[in-house]
Amino acid sequence: MSKDSAIVEPNVFQKVLKPMFHMLTGRPDNMVKVFNKNKIIAFDEIVNLHEQIIEKLNHFQVEGLTFHADLKLSDNINKQFGSWEEFEKHRWNIKNTITTMVLKWDFLIKMPNFETPQRHTVVMRVSSGYSTKEMIQALFSNNFEDADKIELNMSPMFVRVDFVNTRLGMEIIDIVEKWNEALPNPPHIYNWPFKLKKRKKIIADIIRLSIPAFIIILLFSSIELTTKINGFGSDMSIIMYWGLSVAVIFIASSKFGYWLAKRIYHSLDEFGGYSVFELTNGDIQKKEKLEAKNKYNFRIILGGFLFTVVINIISSIFAAMIYELI
Repeated sequence: MSKDSAIVEPNVFQKVLKPMFHMLTGRPDNMVKVFNKNKIIAFDEIVNLHEQIIEKLNHFQVEGLTFHADLKLSDNINKQFGSWEEFEKHRWNIKNTITTMVLKWDFLIKMPNFETPQRHTVVMRVSSGYSTKEMIQALFSNNFEDADKIELNMSPMFVRVDFVNTRLGMEIIDIVEKWNEALPNPPHIYNWPFKLKKRKKIIADIIRLSIPAFIIILLFSSIELTTKINGFGSDMSIIMYWGLSVAVIFIASSKFGYWLAKRIYHSLDEFGGYSVFELTNGDIQKKEKLEAKNKYNFRIILGGFLFTVVINIISSIFAAMIYELI
């Protein structure tokens, strides 16, 4: 083969063969929609989505349709389904929890101006979280596509549609979007502790500093009143006694404030856990455990807030009363 022919052959494919290929198969395109809201998915919701997609396809001349489901379970177990019937009839009474679910609809549609049916694909991925191991692998991968997938995989859900018929692709995206919007929300998002999670460090710092501050204010007020009543003056033994007392009380109250702030911080950080999936027995058990943990953390948060407020109010009232007497 000559040098000139080696240069010409790729151009022949680009200019002649590739346009001919697209005339027969259509020029594929794709759309991706990311859903960042936390949702809960049960088996009935998946059935509902499948029925909506099938109902939409009934308006087109479908030559073939396949369904595939790939589930990643706890204990490093993968479960695959090659058809909707297999997925629908599966018994979900297993102890494992679902961590990731990928559903794929693959179908051929007969379209005008094309000699062969055109392939369309819908892929939806739902995840309960992106593991640290997966993130590290993507970050240090030499494959830029892996790094680009981080944003998608960190989202709770996304759908990708590969299509030739643009109208159908947009309608399926719309179906999934409305379906996602109608999914139940985790109950904790309506609780006030969940809304404070983003400010948990500020809240913990306020609690840590306010308790010793108000107690020291009360202590100094008491010292000033005691000194005025008893007239200790500049008695060094009394001054040393009060100085030691202030130091001990300040250290103790600071440690207690730090302990309480730390507990509230961790409770706020852990509050709001929920199970994305509610299919298997393991998912239901996970949901019950997380609900019990949320209730426990709620009691700690509420109790810590009330205790801090009460201590600060009492200290302020007594300090004000003492200053009135001075």
